This record gives sequence, C-alpha cells and structure tokens, in this order.
Amino acid sequence: MRAALADLARRDPRAVHHDSVRWLSCPASRAAGFDAVLTDWLASGALNPDGLAFSALAALHPSAFGTSLPAAFEAHGQTAAAAFGGCVGQRPSAFEAALRNSDWMALDWWRARVPQLANRVPGNQLDWLPLARVLTPGFLVHDGSRSDMVGFLLARGAGPGARLRTGAHSNR
Repeated sequence: MRAALADLARRDPRAVHHDSVRWLSCPASRAAGFDAVLTDWLASGALNPDGLAFSALAALHPSAFGTSLPAAFEAHGQTAAAAFGGCVGQRPSAFEAALRNSDWMALDWWRARVPQLANRVPGNQLDWLPLARVLTPGFLVHDGSRSDMVGFLLARGAGPGARLRTGAHSNR
C-alpha cells in the first residue's frame, strides 16, 4: 500500500499541492519514508517556484524545519521571503502552523530568513501581527505556552506597540 501511494504521488502531477507537501513532510510520513516523494519532486522540477501556485516552503510541516528538506527546497529556488501572501491549501502556512504549535525551532528558522516576521506577517488579504495572534484565545494549540510564546516573540524583536498600516496588504 505504501509503495502504491508513493508511486501515485510521483506519477500524478495533480498530487503536487500545498496540502500534499504538508502531509508528505509530517513526522509520520517522514517515518514511513514518504518524504522521498518530495525529494523526487525536487529532482524532477515539479517543485520549481516558477511553476507552482504555492510556496513549497510555506507548505512544509513545521517539524520538517529540523530536517534537510528546507535546505533542499532553498537550493532549488524556494525562498522564505516568497512564502507569504498566497496559500492555496486547506492547511495554514508553515509559519502560522509553527506559531500555533509553539514550534520554537521552525519559528527561529523563519525569523532568521525573514526578520520582520516578529512584527508583521504578510497575509492572503490582510497582514497580521504574531503577538496579537498568540494573545487571541484559542489561537495556540497549547494554551499553556502563551507566556513562553510572548516572551519568545518579544526576545526576537516583536514590538508590543506594533500596528499595521491602514490597508496593509501583502501585495504592496
């Protein structure tokens, strides 16, 4: 069954999708070896940024930022800066998922490449403030991590007085 699923993903171009990348890069799929489909897609050019309607980096599972996958994606032209503003999947972007799950390693990976994420995240229609999001009840998966998350963001440059410009859009 595993071999059939992997073969289908490799052969069907419709499988190259934001949510498929998230699934193939999650811990269980990596443990089953399905992440090899992603490296095959990279080698075949299926994940070249100029031919995708989504960012492969933004589609990765947050836990994958501790693996070699992000570096492989970057080596094939994916950039963290281009990973915001358009998501065609059902799952949130990797940055938002990392924030929701208090995934410190993934958040540091993103911030190292896009430092302004501490204060402003470009959105599909409206930009958003990470500090405001983590203070919103129900946003964090682990509600008990709120104070740690606030401290984490403040230590990495989040300004408690940060405000979005009126009409701030990711396309501007």
